Formats: sequence, structure tokens, C-alpha cells
Amino acid sequence: MSQSIDVDAVARIYLEQHVWLVGWLRRRVGCPHAAADFAHDTFARLIGSGAATALSEPRAWLTTTATRLLVDDSRRRRIEQVFLASWSALHGSDVHPSTELVAQACQSIALLDAWLAGTSRKARAAFLMVRVEGLTSAEAGIRLGISPGRVRQYVAEVLTHCYTVVFDPPSP
Repeated sequence: MSQSIDVDAVARIYLEQHVWLVGWLRRRVGCPHAAADFAHDTFARLIGSGAATALSEPRAWLTTTATRLLVDDSRRRRIEQVFLASWSALHGSDVHPSTELVAQACQSIALLDAWLAGTSRKARAAFLMVRVEGLTSAEAGIRLGISPGRVRQYVAEVLTHCYTVVFDPPSP
């Protein structure tokens, strides 16, 4: 079901707030081009939300949305840095992954992170040690200070959680 867009409301907010938002973002990111990109993405979210007509405080909405975009970008950059460091450790610094591979890996890692978000820290650690690092339950248990049986329980708990997130999402 598509939402109707109040073009006049969006245009009014854009005309009244765009310059201010770009300045606000520029103070945070330090680059006028990046600030303009984030402002564009913020207004794209405004259009997509259909909330323009209901906004009594557009600056509050714009700053909240822009802040979320900045946080998302920061997370993506951190994931990319970790991936590139891991790649370099595995393949050496002379071999560089393609841009497409980096993007796919970052998307996969972010998706996995979202799937694991509802699990405990120890359960995530046990799962990653066993399923990603390839440790045995005993080895992961030693690192975490828990029994191998508890490691297996954690792994099963995380797998069940991920299955539920992916295949049985909550109804809107």
C-alpha cells in the first residue's frame, strides 16, 4: 500500500530547512559534500515516510533522521574496516578485494549483526566462535569459561532465534 506524498508540505520543509540541515550536518561531518549527501538522504526518508504533513517540529524530525543516518554510516564504515583488516590478515596487504565483494561482505555482516541483535552477549560469542571461527564446543567453552554443553545450548538458541527472525517475523 503506497502512501500519498504531500508535495507542497515536502517542498515547504525543504525550502525552509535544507540550508540549515546542510549546515548542521557539515558541522558534524566536516565535509560539505558529505553533508549535502546526508541531507539528500534525510529528505528522501521524509518523502518515503509520508510524514511531512504531520510534522509540527520538522527540525526535530530532520535531526533525528539525519543522526540515525550518521550512526548507520559510522557502523557501515566500522564493518568495512574490520572486513578489510580481516581480508588483509588472510590474503596479505598486496591483494585487495573488489568493491563489489566489500559491499556484499559488509551487507552480509550487517545482516548477521541484525539477526544476532536479540541474543545475549555470551550466546553471540559462542555462536560466532563455533560457526564462524570453527572452534569446537570445548574450545569455545574454555574461552568463555563455560561447559561445552552450554556452548551447544547457546549455539542452538542463536540458530533458533535467527530462524525466527528470518522466517517468522512479527506481524505489522
